[in-house]
Amino acid sequence: MGAKTGLLVCADGDVPGLLRRVGAADPARTSGLMRRLYPGCDFEPRGDAELGDGVYPPKGTAYAACWPGVDVVGDQRVMIDSRPGSRSTW
Repeated sequence: MGAKTGLLVCADGDVPGLLRRVGAADPARTSGLMRRLYPGCDFEPRGDAELGDGVYPPKGTAYAACWPGVDVVGDQRVMIDSRPGSRSTW
């Protein structure tokens, strides 16, 4: 049995160290990131969630959070399927 993860993290330094220091996500930065990543798509903030719950969201759902120096997106569309004959949907 394996675990699936669709997680993309962009950071200005050591990701684990930065994530240990974050507090509440910045709603304005997070909304801006979502608008840039998914232009023309509708989205709505859902409030707080644990990172572990957002690493493999259902299809059509993306979780995101932004803090100074680190952005996190959980979405199946960022996954690379390494099975023979499979293609990425990104």
